[in-house]
Parts: sequence; C-alpha cells; structure tokens
Amino acid sequence: MAVEQPKPSFVPVDTLRVRTVGSTARAAATGRPLVVFLAHLHSTTGKNLRVTVPLGMTYVHSYLKARFGDAIVTRQLTTTQEVDEALNEFVPDVFAFGNYSWNTALTNAVITVVKEKYPKVVVAVAGPNIPTEKSIAQAGLRRNHTTDFYISREGEQPLANLVEACLGATDPSDVKGTVVSGCYSLRKDGLILQGEPLDRVGALDEIPSPYLTGLCDGFLADPEYIPLLQTSRGCPYRCTFCVAGHDWWSKLRAFSVERVKEELDYIQARTSHPLLRIADENFGILPRDVEIAEHIRKIKDKHSYPSVVQVYTDKHLTKNVKQVTLLMRDLIPLNISFQSLDKQVLKNIKRVNVKDDAIEEAAAFARENGLVLSTELIFGLPGETIDSFTRSLDKVLDHRFDNVVIYALNVLDQAEMAFPEYREKFGLKTRFALSENGYSAYEHVQTFEMDELVVATATIPEQEYLEFFKFIFFFNFALFYGWLRELVFFFETNGVRATAIIRAMLADPAQCPTLAEYAGRFLAGHRAMMRDTREEVAELIREMAERQPEQVTDNQFGAMRYQYAVFSDLFTEGAFPAVVREFAQAGLRLHRDLSGQAPDDSLSEQLDVITELQIQSFIPLHEPVPEDVSIESRYDLVEWRKCNFRQPLADFTRAEPVTFTLHIEGYAYHERLWRSREQENIRRIYLRSFASTNANRRRHLHYSRQALPA
Repeated sequence: MAVEQPKPSFVPVDTLRVRTVGSTARAAATGRPLVVFLAHLHSTTGKNLRVTVPLGMTYVHSYLKARFGDAIVTRQLTTTQEVDEALNEFVPDVFAFGNYSWNTALTNAVITVVKEKYPKVVVAVAGPNIPTEKSIAQAGLRRNHTTDFYISREGEQPLANLVEACLGATDPSDVKGTVVSGCYSLRKDGLILQGEPLDRVGALDEIPSPYLTGLCDGFLADPEYIPLLQTSRGCPYRCTFCVAGHDWWSKLRAFSVERVKEELDYIQARTSHPLLRIADENFGILPRDVEIAEHIRKIKDKHSYPSVVQVYTDKHLTKNVKQVTLLMRDLIPLNISFQSLDKQVLKNIKRVNVKDDAIEEAAAFARENGLVLSTELIFGLPGETIDSFTRSLDKVLDHRFDNVVIYALNVLDQAEMAFPEYREKFGLKTRFALSENGYSAYEHVQTFEMDELVVATATIPEQEYLEFFKFIFFFNFALFYGWLRELVFFFETNGVRATAIIRAMLADPAQCPTLAEYAGRFLAGHRAMMRDTREEVAELIREMAERQPEQVTDNQFGAMRYQYAVFSDLFTEGAFPAVVREFAQAGLRLHRDLSGQAPDDSLSEQLDVITELQIQSFIPLHEPVPEDVSIESRYDLVEWRKCNFRQPLADFTRAEPVTFTLHIEGYAYHERLWRSREQENIRRIYLRSFASTNANRRRHLHYSRQALPA
C-alpha cells in the first residue's frame, strides 16, 4: 500500500535569509534569497495523459539545491493552476521551463503572460528539442522574444550557471543579453550570444537524487503520476529519426547501482501508481543493469509492485538483455525494435542492421522461456517502399513475433531527419496535426502542440502513402496486442501470408464490411486531422473546440491515440466477433485461390477452432466475464503454441478431444475496470486502458486440469 506523503513545504521568501558561506551582490542588496521557479507543464484539458514524474525538472532542482543551498529558494510547477497560485504568492527572479514536443506551445503562452505581468523576470527554456545550432537558436529566440535564454541538452549545469550569474548581480534582470556558459541569449540588437559549450555531467551522482531528497514525494503520492526512473544517460546509436542520435549523447554514463536500488525502494514505499517507467534509451546495454533488474524482481516478489515496467531494452539480444528480460519476464516483453528490416533503409536512417540469425535467436529464446516477443516498425522511413515495408512485415511474421506495432513517421525537432538537407535528399513531405493531449487553454489563449507527420517520400507518393494507413490500422489491430495472433499464424503455416489477407480484405470491402467500416473511419479521421501548416491546424481545432469540445478534450488526437479511439469504437459497438470471422473467411478465400481447390473438412474444422479461440481470448473491458472459460478441440493448441506456431495445426491432431482453459491473468486489474463502468463512459474505459501498457490484454491458454496430457 502506498504511503501518502505531503508535498515538500515552501517557505515564504520574506522569512528566509541567506545562510550560505560568503555573500552575493544581490543578497547583500536585498537580504533575501534568489527565487527560482521550475516548470514542466502538461496539457490543461487532455484526459488519459500518461503523465510521468517530471524527473528532468526535479534533477535540476536537486542540483541547484546542492550547489547553492539557502542562497536560492525553489518551487516546482507542473500545471498552469500551480503557476497562477505561485505567482500570486511570489514574483520569481528566474523562471525556467522544461520544453518538450508535447508542451512547447503551452510553455510559450505561459511565458508570454508571465512577461506581460513581470517583465523583469529572467526566463530560460531547456529541453531536448531546443536548438543546438546557433543559427536555429537565434531564429527561435527572435521568434519567441519573451524568452531570455535557451539551454539545449542537459540542463543542470547551464541553469546553475545562469542562477550563479543572477546571484552575482545586484538586479538579476541585468544578466539578460549577457554571456552565460552553456546558454544561448539574445541581445537587444538581435545578435545571439553563445556561452562556452559545456560537456556532459561527468559523474552523474553529482546530481543528488530527487527521489531520495524528497523532491518527488508529492508526485509519488498523486495517482496520476507514473514513477520515472533513469539509471543511465546516453545512446551509442545514431538513428536519424531520434533526438538521442546526436553525437553529443553517444557516451554512456550511469548512476551508481546502489543509488538506483535505493530509489527503487523509495518509489515502491510511496508511489500511488502501479506502473514504473525507466527512461534509459537502452536498458540492459550495461552489465550492471542485470543487478538493477534483480532488485526490481525482489521488490515485485515481496510487494507486488510494479505491475508493469515500461522500458526500451538494448537493440541487440545480448547476454545482459536476456538476463534482464528473464528476471522481469512478467513485467516486460522481449522487445527487439527493428523499425525496418530493409538494408538500404537502415543505412539511410543510420540504424544498426540486425542479422537474420540474431532475429531467429531472439525468437527461439523467447519461445524457450515463455516470453512475449514484440517489435516495432516505422512506416515510411527514407528509401522505404510499400513492397519493401511489406517484406519487413513478412520477415517479422516468419520469426513469429507475438506483438508487432507499426508507428507513423513523425519528424522531431533536433533529430537529423528534421534538417533541411536531409528532407531534400529523401523527398520528405510533411503535414501537421494536433498531437496527443495537444490542446490547452490558458488565460483565454488556446494553445496547440503539433506533430509533423510524413505523408510522402521520394519512394512513396502521397496518395499511396496515406491509403496504406488502412493497412496499418488493421495490422496493428491484429498483432499489436495479439487480438488475431493465432489466426494470422494459422494461415501463415498453411501458405497464406497475413499481409496478403489484409490487402485482399481492403481491396474488396463488400466481402469484409465490418473491417471496411472501421479502417475507413480511421483513415478518414486521420486525414481530416492533418493540414499543410500549423496555423491551419490551430484554426481547425479552434472550430472543433466550439462545436465538439468533448472530442478535443477527450484525447482523441495523435496518430496512435486516434487509432485507439477507433479500436475502442469497434469494441464498444460489439464488432470484434464480426472482424474475427471476416478475417477467417478472407484467409479461407485466399487459400482457395492460391491452392486452386476448396478447403477440406479438416482445414475448415481447424479454422473453426482457431476462430473460436480468438473470440474467447478477448477480454472485454465494459462487462464482467469469468476468470476462466473452456474450449474443446482435438487439436493440441498448447503444443502448437509451444512450437512457436512453426508447423501447421494439423500436425498436432490428437486421438481424442482435449479441453483447454483460457485464463485471465491479473483478474483484479480487470475487476477495477469493470467497476468503473458505473461512473465512466464505456468508451472512455477503453481509451484509458490504452494509456497504460498492460501485458494481460488477452486470456492465457492452458490445458485444463482434467486434460493434462499423459
């Protein structure tokens, strides 16, 4: 049970006196500490936010506190309401904002209001999408003229340097337009000043733990916040679509193992949220990560926390990754993120090429150890074609990945893919759409966070690119959470490719009316969200906020989020069994076309069993169902699964029928959701469930106790 902890108290400024050794010009003149506000803002209206503890902000806070002691007093803010309340009590000397792709517009709006009321406040903005190139930073500062300093990359040292400069000035506002190490600033004449670039924080333990110093207690006590843990910083890979692909981030640095363990214990004792998120780019890349995983295992076994760990493991199936995954087998899948399996595409995005034997090793390891094997691909990467992408999917299916998800390609600020020369080289055409939780309102100003989505490349024309999203929608439905997994592999082992079935279904809507309805609904909604400019998107959302405010505030934007919304429609409207049967019949028709003959009775019987298994495996969230259901078959479904669906189901025929049990793991989780339907819209229950990853969205197949094989 979580222990409720109060937020650290904040002492009014006029009651504090500087107790640090020595004095500063400003402290001597005013007799009070420097007031520093730190903000990491999230949407004012969005639901199902998936908000994590603002770890970056609290790292900065702990670093400043250790460096300056009582020479400064600091407040942490995460909502606009908290900003307003803080400003009603105090006027800060320095106001620093964490800037990310999901809060840029809201941050700028708050800064504008702050500057209108208190023009002397020194405003700094830091974050991974802050420009690192001088020319781009200058354009940004000129465009957002209310910001005084930009900080890119790590924020602890540069912001400390800015605070130190303010402490050394009689009036903190005098530091505006001056040179500060690690910062960009803009003079009144429009000339940008660049302080001496700083290297990374060397020994990460120089940054005191914000958890162990109590700076995160208020967030841990709030059930809306998912605990976020960072055990290391840096990424040795160079992916062009990722901000961490920059050379500056290539060196790996780690917090001490003992500190990480203490943080895990601290989080477990205080958190009100069942999940844990690890922020490392490649957890398991270091041998010491195994020791951390062992500690998570001990906590889980003793305290039943966490229920799920959200983490990206290393891209390679190393000995470390194997051990980490085995230790946390019920908390994480074995995830090997490919993004593409086309050699030229991987070269274009500077992605490490994964060899076929390594993929086969991962699949075999997962099956031998009963692990869920998952992967991710990104559609439309530079150099990709529809055919090459489909071949990548076929290869993933050949290796029998349990969960496969396709993401739309999104251009991120400060990733190499965002630079003009890269866009031109690969013919990237983009459009804009409101991002997930991208709408906010503050001081009568509406703000809009934008995704920049690729809609065409030099190798995929726009119409073909967008039309393929129908395929993506159904493929994700089939294999993201495995809702059609057994049907997919049944046909794969009988010579019919799942990708070909989906294409055939989409080509003949009359044969598959239910699928056509939802795939069409998704594509229409996806296209309707996109505009050529950010301004056009803003105008669209302003109109929607007046006409359909619930849709704007109910978190139905962003490519993946809108996909979840249509999935939720499909489930709440009771269409799941129809989609399963349409896929089964479409596969049967394609099998007949390829073989040139009608299916025999055995194949039809097998298909009936798999279809029933697929329908029964689904766990509805809007109505209670029993913990166990049974299914009878003369085909050994458990042994078929154990062989990784490599052989036809017919190879597992038994002399007598066998009874199998389909069991819901984590039944208490589903009971909570069923109870909530009395207070909450059913559709929203589904939407909310997608906001947190849960490994048990399907029933698990077992022999019934009475039918264990001899």
